Amino acid sequence: NQELILTASIGNKEDLPTNVTMENLVNKSLQDALLYLKRNGISYEIEYEFNDLDKDIVTKQSIDADKEININENKVILTVSKGKAIKMPDLTTMTVEEITDWIIKNNLKVEFEEVYDEKIETGKVIKQDIPLNEEIASETLITVTISRGQIKMQKFASLYEFKEWTNKYNIKYSENYEYSNTIAKGGVISYSYKENEIVPPDAVIYVKVSLGKAVSIPSFIGKTKSQAQST
Repeated sequence: NQELILTASIGNKEDLPTNVTMENLVNKSLQDALLYLKRNGISYEIEYEFNDLDKDIVTKQSIDADKEININENKVILTVSKGKAIKMPDLTTMTVEEITDWIIKNNLKVEFEEVYDEKIETGKVIKQDIPLNEEIASETLITVTISRGQIKMQKFASLYEFKEWTNKYNIKYSENYEYSNTIAKGGVISYSYKENEIVPPDAVIYVKVSLGKAVSIPSFIGKTKSQAQST
């Protein structure tokens, strides 16, 4: 599938005549038409249109054939076929297999992206990057987003395990620290989502992490330096 690019000489521009008799480029391939224009130093623009002809065939030219032109003063506008228009269907109503068959049949290209979604079930199409009923040409790349289903909150044995899980699903979280008489230092006191609760992909999970038991500061007023240090 590697592309091979050939660079060919179109001669020396200084040797070209100033006046050229225009050729008939209609029904020629775009490649052949451009080769003729470049070899003769003729400026050009390209416009595209849908029709029943093959793709990249010249359908019109702004300067008629057999007309003499000055290459420094004239510019040719070529109208080129985009092939038959393909109307974009609603891919959200189709399965991945049906989309693939339609892509192959119409000589298109597709790229599937998978994201988690709290509403769309696994394997269903969430969206397409080209709107419904828009006309496209063959070989157009279409990006289709597929649901990987819902993310549900799990039970975690440690804060480290929770962080591994959030990294896997690209979920944001925020840590807050509190003293606790029952949870050891570094342990999780609570999460903002309960086990098996659906977590939206754009959610932030708030985690309360234990600082261990709090130490009450006694009063040192009236004590000696040695007593305070001992305490």
